[in-house]
Amino acid sequence: IFNGENNNQNGENKLFSNENKLVYTKKIDSSRALVAVAKYIFQNRPYNFTDENDVFSYLINNSDVKKVNQKVESKINFAGAKLSYVKKYKNDKSFQIQLGNEWKKDFLDTDIFLLDAQNQVINFNKNEYVNNIDFSQNNIFNEIKYNKKNEKGWSYDLSLYSQFIVSYFNGTNKSGVYFSPNFSINYQNRKIGKFSFSGSRKFSSITINYLNINYIYQGNRSLEKSDIGVKIMPSYNVGLSYNVGNTLDEYLKFDLNFYRDEDYISNNMIVNPNYTINQSILVRNNKNINLSLELKKYLKFIKSKISLSNDYILSNYENSINNQDLISTKFAKFKTGVEMKSGWRSFANYELGYEWSFNRIKSTVNQNNYLDEKGYFNLYFVFSSKFRLDTQYEYYKFGNTTQKNTQFLDAKINYTFNKLKMNLFLQGNNLLNNNSIQKYSINNISESVYTQKLMPLNIVLGVNKNF
Repeated sequence: IFNGENNNQNGENKLFSNENKLVYTKKIDSSRALVAVAKYIFQNRPYNFTDENDVFSYLINNSDVKKVNQKVESKINFAGAKLSYVKKYKNDKSFQIQLGNEWKKDFLDTDIFLLDAQNQVINFNKNEYVNNIDFSQNNIFNEIKYNKKNEKGWSYDLSLYSQFIVSYFNGTNKSGVYFSPNFSINYQNRKIGKFSFSGSRKFSSITINYLNINYIYQGNRSLEKSDIGVKIMPSYNVGLSYNVGNTLDEYLKFDLNFYRDEDYISNNMIVNPNYTINQSILVRNNKNINLSLELKKYLKFIKSKISLSNDYILSNYENSINNQDLISTKFAKFKTGVEMKSGWRSFANYELGYEWSFNRIKSTVNQNNYLDEKGYFNLYFVFSSKFRLDTQYEYYKFGNTTQKNTQFLDAKINYTFNKLKMNLFLQGNNLLNNNSIQKYSINNISESVYTQKLMPLNIVLGVNKNF
């Protein structure tokens, strides 16, 4: 439904996939081995999509357009081989070297047809809405890994990944050599826990999803295109982690990670009352910080384990709207939650949890914040080795306080016939009979409320049989 009017959509998606893998291992002696891996994948995914709306009547200035039909042909060929040599030493050292080659070829063809109310094809100049993409990439790579441990609790992991990448895109070639170093320094002590400091640099190649120089219709009055071309995008990250204890009794875990993309894919959003166009653009210097803290404790007096989790994400990025100057944005999310799980030896057990997610976005043009909440309460009853009952309750509330909350209740009764290797179950879904769920989101361009229709209360009777 768009602006109170029905928007009927119909899609036909098919997939043929064939994957083959061959692994050969040769143990030279007690400390050395050779491993060879070869892999081939073929996928063919045609897609035919029809959308009954007049969005193209505004794009081509023809009021007769009432339907959009788009056909997509997508094929993938992948072939790769890798040879690894592994050597282990007596004093807790290991060395590994890999040599390999990966080749991938992508085809993407899109065609579009516009229809009137009588399903008659409307002729128009569709050069800007047709894509014919032939993209292939060959990656010759080499990786050297070294690991060392000592008796004092220190361990070191070092690696260097080298690539020679040749890309072919619609008649043009591009090649380059790239080096990606990685390291990890760890210290572990039974009393004080484990510390780890790591860092890496990598190079990511653009995928075919960002090579459509002409428009592709995405449905829901939205189109996208990209003028980026073939790019290799560098990035790096640094991380620090600490954990102590064990998850069955007492446990603490702390993680801090910093990511920086020297080049990253953003968008220039063309906003119109009747449609939107998402144009991919290349922007520099995207920074992210992730921070997490997790605490677990087993409470003997109620024989249950309680977990407290906290996560913080800070992201800086840039995008634009209607071809204007880039908008600088900071997005922050703080998520905190509590969970409890019983370890009773009786016929019943439970799980429950609740989570709050505080979201804040601030840009050079606006700022806003919202709160997401979700909770659950599950009960499990094991009456015998053959008969059990599981119930699951979920609660969701997205966005600000004016948004609708949604509750779900499911139940499943299961009976097992051991001699017949079969189980019979009766499952009730959406027992509270909710007809929709509402979700709220904000970015630096828009504020949106999505309503997703749901399947009403339904009962399923089923049989699982093992042979």
